[in-house]
Amino acid sequence: MAATFDGTNVVFYINGAAVNQAGGITGYLANPGDFGQIGAGDNTGFLPFSGNVDEVAFYTNALSSADILAHYQLGTNSFRSPPTPPSFVSQPASQTNYAGVTTTLTVVVAGTPPLTYQWLKGGNPVQDATNSSYSFVTTYPRDDGAAFSVKVSNSLGSTNSDVALIGVLTNIDLVGPPLSITRTVGSHATFRVGAGGAVPLTYQWSRNGLPLAGETGASLHLASVQLSDDSATYSVLLTNPFTSTNRLLMTLCG
Repeated sequence: MAATFDGTNVVFYINGAAVNQAGGITGYLANPGDFGQIGAGDNTGFLPFSGNVDEVAFYTNALSSADILAHYQLGTNSFRSPPTPPSFVSQPASQTNYAGVTTTLTVVVAGTPPLTYQWLKGGNPVQDATNSSYSFVTTYPRDDGAAFSVKVSNSLGSTNSDVALIGVLTNIDLVGPPLSITRTVGSHATFRVGAGGAVPLTYQWSRNGLPLAGETGASLHLASVQLSDDSATYSVLLTNPFTSTNRLLMTLCG
């Protein structure tokens, strides 16, 4: 806030911009025999202003609007937040994931920059884990039950996050088993299986109990169904480094 009085005109400014003015004023003159007051006066019963007043200044001449704006811009450019030590806005979350899948731990931290991060596993520093987030490929059994945290520091101090516990699953998650189908002779036929879980996950299709060479994808495609395929039984075996499924049986009727 600022006010100028040139002996006749009063202009009041907020944030560098004039918001009110009045002219033809001759009755207001400073009394050199009295003390000046900031944040108090007749309207407040001479009680102190409820708030903070900073960077008070008096001038012997009325400043121009350009002068007022320049002072405002200089003042706002010099504002600085008080230095603060690091504090956590959000903590790393415990989570469970499949073996072989990427797990990411993240924190949000407030405090005076620069902030430095060091992730810890079981209380020991993790090499090259020095950002606000840390990603790693989950392994079993090494990461199952592991406790992760992060230490954040700045020039004013340091603080440690809560501990995030990691669980690691090794199973195969069968989402969509293949179904038996019926097709006419000469038509196409496709079996599909939907699965997830610990990786890598491999597939092996079989016909009447005998593995089909090269058929190691999530689907089995038959280009032309023949009479010899009538009532043939197809199955797929899913395997990961820790376990395998039972064979899932389906029948093709030609």
